[in-house]
Amino acid sequence: MHGFPLERIIFEVTEGERVEDGPSFAEILREYQRCGFKTAIDDFGAGYAGLSLLADFQPDLIKLDTGLVRRADRPIPPHHCGQSGAHVPRNEHTGDCRGR
Repeated sequence: MHGFPLERIIFEVTEGERVEDGPSFAEILREYQRCGFKTAIDDFGAGYAGLSLLADFQPDLIKLDTGLVRRADRPIPPHHCGQSGAHVPRNEHTGDCRGR
């Protein structure tokens, strides 16, 4: 490409878009990587594919959805602890269910 460094070009898939054939799509992205391009999943954690897309394809970059990191620096409210059904121990000194 006329001396332009291919690794500066990033093919990005938005995780919120439905991918009908994950393994075939992953193979296309791997071919981009073999050609020297970078690949990325944008808005990871926001949409349809989630971990299944990551299982089929390991990109060079993962850009997290802001909903996953928004307020990550704040304690989790007590009523949110264990909502997933898993037991999350609470720190007896701070009341934080992240163990801090």
